[in-house]
Amino acid sequence: MIRNIYNHSIQDLADHLNIAPTYLLEIEINQKQPPIELLTKYAEIYDMKLSTLILLTESSEEVQKHSDGKKIIRNMMLKLIEFCSKVNN
Repeated sequence: MIRNIYNHSIQDLADHLNIAPTYLLEIEINQKQPPIELLTKYAEIYDMKLSTLILLTESSEEVQKHSDGKKIIRNMMLKLIEFCSKVNN
């Protein structure tokens, strides 16, 4: 999860998004679908394009369904985001 890369707790991110932590948890475990406005705000918090956020989300869901090859790609993408966040700070 992106918030883990930035060491944000569920409470921290929920506060930034102005939502309840329980709602955020439900989104993270795929029990709830977030509205596009919430996804947009999430992307802004982490200084990324909405399309990138959606790609990472889709990749995460696909990893759970498919092969180890996709896990490798997802991990590489997460490492790239982590690297970029360190460079920008």
